[in-house]
Amino acid sequence: MNVEAVRHQLHIANKILGVNLDGISHEESMQLQPSGASCVNWIVGHVVRARTEAVECLGHESPVSRATLDAYRPAQPWNPDGALSLDTLIAHLDSLRDALDAGLAGLTPEGAATKAPFSPTNNPDETLGSLMAVFLFHESYHVGQVGVLRRLLGKAGVLAAPASSLDD
Repeated sequence: MNVEAVRHQLHIANKILGVNLDGISHEESMQLQPSGASCVNWIVGHVVRARTEAVECLGHESPVSRATLDAYRPAQPWNPDGALSLDTLIAHLDSLRDALDAGLAGLTPEGAATKAPFSPTNNPDETLGSLMAVFLFHESYHVGQVGVLRRLLGKAGVLAAPASSLDD
């Protein structure tokens, strides 16, 4: 596992998610789509929940309590009463980005080769390194969903930022 590549990909996914969320209000983030697609708020909360789990898998304490994220568990009906504000979710994304980056920065090749605490793909040979790769794929998938939902909310699409702007 190339930790620096994973850290860089996480950084890019975070930037693109931020660009896609720009200009979306909390009220807009709560709008369910007629297609049955999840709302922006649920997707962002779900990403926050997954980042929390990833930070904990790396042996660090998450700055966000999973108990506050019950509304964003997968495979359950959406209950908007438990939703956090979009601004709160964005703040959580930022704090978790930093915690996850720190956790990844300390991941050694030996640590990456250790058995993962769980496997979302039911891989009996899941390692911490392969779990982080699955996590990153999961996050990238949801970042793309937010881009599509942005358009469904009537917002202008955003072009991917030039590569040079992804380094800041």
